[in-house]
Amino acid sequence: MTEKGELENLLERITSGDLEKQIAAIDKITGFMQELARQSVRGLAVSPEPMITAERLFMLGSIIVPALEDLVGKSDPGKTRTAASILLLALGSTKGLSDVIDKVRGGGPDAIIAARKMAAANVPDTGMMVIEQLRLITDSQIHDLAEAPYICSWLSVLKASDTPLPFDLKTRFSQEGASKQLALCMQDF
Repeated sequence: MTEKGELENLLERITSGDLEKQIAAIDKITGFMQELARQSVRGLAVSPEPMITAERLFMLGSIIVPALEDLVGKSDPGKTRTAASILLLALGSTKGLSDVIDKVRGGGPDAIIAARKMAAANVPDTGMMVIEQLRLITDSQIHDLAEAPYICSWLSVLKASDTPLPFDLKTRFSQEGASKQLALCMQDF
């Protein structure tokens, strides 16, 4: 990449007030940033925990979008492609949106994260997909205090998608014996 002295030189040239020096330094730094983005996405591709890695890569911003889109286009379905697709959606790209939708519809780990990103991006029918997941919740889950955060997370995404909670679900989640934490979540509905 670059040695410390070269980086200091580039930073000095950016603040020099000399337009030619500034442009040349910015061009050089842009090249470094693009390589950093490519390498970071390569790291995502081999990560044992792609969702955690993807969450951190979000901080790099839009500079990683081309490399992520390339990864989504070339990789097989799975945890890495889903994580990259969710990250792309959070960064404003719809490449891989079908992977994100599949994750929400399939449930399981990271489905709530995927749904939250869809709601934030105003993806049509997000609320209906959340309702489908809420309908899969059993009465035993409703009564189980340990399940309350899971249910409340889905309800939070439903609210973020500006979709009303259907009456039948409101009735089920407010039933007698529902966990107290769930009862607190239901106050928003």
